[in-house]
Amino acid sequence: MRKCRFLLGLVLLTALGLCDPLVAQPIAAPAETMLRGWLDAFNKDEGRAVVAFDALHAPWLSEQQVKQLRGATGGYDLIAIDAGSRLWLRFHVKRKVDGKELVGFIVVKPRDPMMISELRFRPVEEHVGAALTKSDRRVVVVNLSRSVRETYVYPAAAKHMAQSILAHSARGAYDSIADGEILATRLTDDLQAIAGDRHLSVRYSPEIVPPDFPPDRPPPAPPEPDRTCGFSEAKLLGPSVGYLKIDRFADPGQCSKAAQNAISAIKSASALIVDLRDNRGGAPDMAAVVASTLFGARTHLDDIYDRGGTIVKPIWTHPELTNEIFAGRVFILTSRRTFSAAEQFCYDLKALHRATIVGETTGGGAHLVSPRRLGDHFFAEIPFGRFINPITKTDWEGVGVAPDVPSDAGAALDIAVRLANAGS
Repeated sequence: MRKCRFLLGLVLLTALGLCDPLVAQPIAAPAETMLRGWLDAFNKDEGRAVVAFDALHAPWLSEQQVKQLRGATGGYDLIAIDAGSRLWLRFHVKRKVDGKELVGFIVVKPRDPMMISELRFRPVEEHVGAALTKSDRRVVVVNLSRSVRETYVYPAAAKHMAQSILAHSARGAYDSIADGEILATRLTDDLQAIAGDRHLSVRYSPEIVPPDFPPDRPPPAPPEPDRTCGFSEAKLLGPSVGYLKIDRFADPGQCSKAAQNAISAIKSASALIVDLRDNRGGAPDMAAVVASTLFGARTHLDDIYDRGGTIVKPIWTHPELTNEIFAGRVFILTSRRTFSAAEQFCYDLKALHRATIVGETTGGGAHLVSPRRLGDHFFAEIPFGRFINPITKTDWEGVGVAPDVPSDAGAALDIAVRLANAGS
């Protein structure tokens, strides 16, 4: 895969006039190469070009997201590159469909600059706020270093990360960054490159982060904006196969009934397909609620450990949900975007031999996070705990959950339907 990305990058450089194999020329920074390559693929009439590009360089973008964006914008014309460096750019584009001007930024990975870590567009009028000063950046970096050292789930790694972030700053890695979102993404990339933990992140907030933020643990989730609670589809695919698409695991305090209703909608089927290909995680307790509808007896799913190695919370199925049990065969669809609590659900059911996983190896994030305030407009999400499965005695951190039936994510549903029908 790395060789393929290198060759595609060489093609992009050549096509853009940035590289000639026979003439020595300065090569554009990776961020600019990736931006121009993405725009070129996105602006083509057929959707296949940008889907293929994203599969290699921005796998966190789903095919559905990209196609919806292409249909809504008609493509983008690059107006100007405003500022940037090797790893990031801020730029202006114009939508082809209506000529509306947008501000965008792109950030690429420090250790793999042919991978895009962030690509965003927003209306010019929404891109407001004072530019970051040297003092602003220093406050964020110092507070981040301290918060990581005090909070991160592995103390030795925490010390190394804290020292490394300060060293990056001292070498001037963030000196040219005036945009809060870009600084947050660059700090996130550096933390993840050091620790290999995809749950580590720094966030920028346009509003001032309250001085008392956060409490000891993340605050309660805000009210759900709709009644689906992440259960985007619950239906029968023919008389014997149920299909349940869960795009996030929402707060069970507000949404456990939605889980039970979804299972009830497909209870007459003899096999169930749970689609988690677009699920980036959410509440671990909701993953346990959904799992509870698949076991007839109280079942030990996981234990959560703190940074000192102490069990702080065991996770079991909920015996009060036994009236909504689905007893048939279960298939789970996964993609490389499947992450966090969605992986917890996959991992537990696989360890208990309760489901067959179909699709791609998942993202590999097995930690729980807590927010820490870094400044007026910044906070960090720092892992403070980890899952340990009572059967495997380990977790899926960094390796993901491997499928029982490997396939491209796009083909996983058809394969699962065939498997389900074959056993009916």
